[in-house]
Amino acid sequence: MPKQYTNGRPQNVGTNGGGGLPNESGSIIIDYIQEQPETIQDGLLALFSADVDSFFMGDKIYIDQLGADQEVAKAKTPSAKADIIEPKGILDFEVEAPKYSLKIPFNIRAGKDVRLAGQAPTDDIDKQAILGVMLKNRVLVMINRTKRAMMKQAAQIFQTGKIAFSKEDAGLADADFKYSPELFYDYTTKWVNADGTINQNTDPIKDIRDRISLIYDKSSVSEFDVLLDGTAYDGLLKNEKVLKFADTQWIEILRFAPKEMQADGRAYCGTHFIDGRKVDFYLFNGTYRENGVSKKYLNDGQVVILPKNGGKYKVCFAGVDMVSELDESLKEVSPTRNITLFGDRKAVDVWIETIKEDNTAFLQFTSRPVLCAVSRDTHGSFNVKAKA
Repeated sequence: MPKQYTNGRPQNVGTNGGGGLPNESGSIIIDYIQEQPETIQDGLLALFSADVDSFFMGDKIYIDQLGADQEVAKAKTPSAKADIIEPKGILDFEVEAPKYSLKIPFNIRAGKDVRLAGQAPTDDIDKQAILGVMLKNRVLVMINRTKRAMMKQAAQIFQTGKIAFSKEDAGLADADFKYSPELFYDYTTKWVNADGTINQNTDPIKDIRDRISLIYDKSSVSEFDVLLDGTAYDGLLKNEKVLKFADTQWIEILRFAPKEMQADGRAYCGTHFIDGRKVDFYLFNGTYRENGVSKKYLNDGQVVILPKNGGKYKVCFAGVDMVSELDESLKEVSPTRNITLFGDRKAVDVWIETIKEDNTAFLQFTSRPVLCAVSRDTHGSFNVKAKA
């Protein structure tokens, strides 16, 4: 079974036997990461999973990307030769993984005479355990920043079928998952005018039905989740055609019953059956900060149609470099150098480095995740807000 990347976190987390923070402090950090309540809304990562083929030692990740194959095998006589299948639906995909590397300073002498809760004044000081307590919050901050970067990747895949790495660093190549362009075309008539008023001369249900039918024709996905940002949500729920369509006395064709926001940032809005296919609607207004500026994962007025089943999405990790041996000044609190948070696989490294001039050290975190759409044409998106 693949390890589900539930809430952005793979399972089977463990220490690296070849080197790591001391066992005591390392286990404290790992336990803390696993038990700490989520501090970010990571609903866009729900479709992505990590399995044994998700980890790579080099700078690039490789996947076989699969298109929908609905051909049927032909019946033949026992002596007939096998039909040759042209792998038109399979693409070899590779991309150089970006590096996300962060570090946070701390004073290596802080707390050196502090005892943990429950220790008697006469007990020996457990410097390694104290180190783990000192570092756990710093580790979580860096993990959450990296998870937000993964959320940005997911948002771009769902809205465009690509990840624009080059916009953040010109030296990186974009990841293009070769989705059919028509899955991301915007309709000419917008649900919401540029000034924010609702355009009543639109038919949102038809627009959604047409895009779902297109995805179904290309991939055979049979159930869907529709994510709406706040503007698209207003354009749908305040549209007179939609309200009239939902207000049926004898048969429930479309039901809107908004619920409170889930921990992953999605809020269930309602359910609609389109040509026998179940479609659940969610409001998603997740945000992050970039250089101090608040931004939304979904563009203003964006509608994203995702497969509830039938699509395959993976999170892959390229290799990370091991750091040099630990500085001598840290040997008394940490005799070894790093901790790897994915068992024996080099997916994430956390290590300590020092500045010799004073007692300041840096806890450093590096990971190289790339989110991948393994199956093609299983989702689509369009924008419903008119430009000013």
